[in-house]
Amino acid sequence: MLEVFLTVQPYSWRQEIKILKNGTVKAFVKSVPENGRANRELIKFLASLLDVKRGSIKIKYGEKSKKKKLCIENITASQFINAVEKFHKKI
Repeated sequence: MLEVFLTVQPYSWRQEIKILKNGTVKAFVKSVPENGRANRELIKFLASLLDVKRGSIKIKYGEKSKKKKLCIENITASQFINAVEKFHKKI
């Protein structure tokens, strides 16, 4: 199981995920942070990007915060990094 710390930016005009120069992971989602919409969009986006089931991504803490800790089953750190890098090559 992979644990990922990330910052989520709601109200964005795009869905995107980046690994910043300082190593921080930042995700951008279009949804508003109301009634869990941004969290659901984040999980759906990551599941698609990482090719895992949505149920294998859990928010460990930070459900009502921009800073979150996710637990992702069936993926390694290198697979996560490769998927994020591959995402940026498509843009």
